[in-house]
Amino acid sequence: MAGNTKDGPDTVSNAELKTIMLRLESTLNKRMDKLQSQVNKLNQSVSTNEETIRTLEEKITRDSEQTNELAQETVPNIEKRLTDLKQDIEKKLLLSEIHDRKLNLLFYGAEEKKDKTIYEVVRNFLITDFNVPQADVYDFYIVNAHRLPRRNYGGQRKGPDPIIVRFGHLPDRNWILEQAKNRSYVPERKPVMVYTDLPAEMKRKRGMLAAEAKKLRREGRVTRIKVIGTEVIMEHRAKEQRQGPWVKYSG
Repeated sequence: MAGNTKDGPDTVSNAELKTIMLRLESTLNKRMDKLQSQVNKLNQSVSTNEETIRTLEEKITRDSEQTNELAQETVPNIEKRLTDLKQDIEKKLLLSEIHDRKLNLLFYGAEEKKDKTIYEVVRNFLITDFNVPQADVYDFYIVNAHRLPRRNYGGQRKGPDPIIVRFGHLPDRNWILEQAKNRSYVPERKPVMVYTDLPAEMKRKRGMLAAEAKKLRREGRVTRIKVIGTEVIMEHRAKEQRQGPWVKYSG
């Protein structure tokens, strides 16, 4: 009959459909829970990374501040120490050179004589300018002597080349230097001028001060040039104030 239908083999009952739906819901819930767990872990990882980034940013900021402090304080101090060390080394080298030249004397104005050796020229002006008896002139032990090329002024030589003499004994050198300071000026004959030997820069400074000393002497001042350590200075005072204090020349 038409009203009497019979379920076929593919017909699903309501109970079975409900069971299938429950299983599907359970599976979906498990997968959603797993997905949610993974999302939570991902959020936690992101949060951890953000915290790590903030920590790194703070560290970079602190390092940058420390670097700036180092640049502003430590580096200038290091530069100053290096500058001081360089100056100290240069001063010690200069003092060593001054000491090495201590046995030398420079003689200006000694005429050049082609028929005489440089040693004969030196001994001759020791006799004529320093009153050393001819019999005693060989007592001065001269290690070496030679002329120094002199600068030309306007293409013309200004007097004979100076002679540098190295003595073997400091008392000999000191005696001649003292005689040169105290000897009387002879108008008829220009005497040989004597100077201590100094490093090049100090020698140039002494030459500049010597030129200024001439000007001061024309004004009635008495002058003297001294070497103190590595410094060359000039002092002056009024001629009539023989016991008066020396004044350091400041230029």
